[in-house]
Amino acid sequence: MDNLTLITIVLAIVSMVVSVVSLILSILFYIWSKKSNDDIQKSSIHIDHNTKEIQKLFDRFYSDTFSVMKGAFVAMQNRILENENTDSDVVKTPSIAEESTHKEKITSTESSMKSKSIQSTKKKNP
Repeated sequence: MDNLTLITIVLAIVSMVVSVVSLILSILFYIWSKKSNDDIQKSSIHIDHNTKEIQKLFDRFYSDTFSVMKGAFVAMQNRILENENTDSDVVKTPSIAEESTHKEKITSTESSMKSKSIQSTKKKNP
């Protein structure tokens, strides 16, 4: 056997070993990636569950905050009304309904005054 044949045989054996190692590594990488993918899916489900729990907590705190604000507002209104009934020095602030009826009275009074002024102007200038 000459040297060239010996080198060819050694290179063929090395080539076979390298191909077997690459095949084993590809199988290992596939198994590791599948395991990693399963772990990521479990984490994603866990994150989704935690997100829903946080959303529930946020909604509850949101409603609690506004119920506290409403309670404080009602308490302030009751306190003001209580002071209005007992103190005559306190300037009474009209409620929204009173303001709207007051505005309606003003606009009706203004319109009647305008119509009277128009009628008086017509009487003066025949």
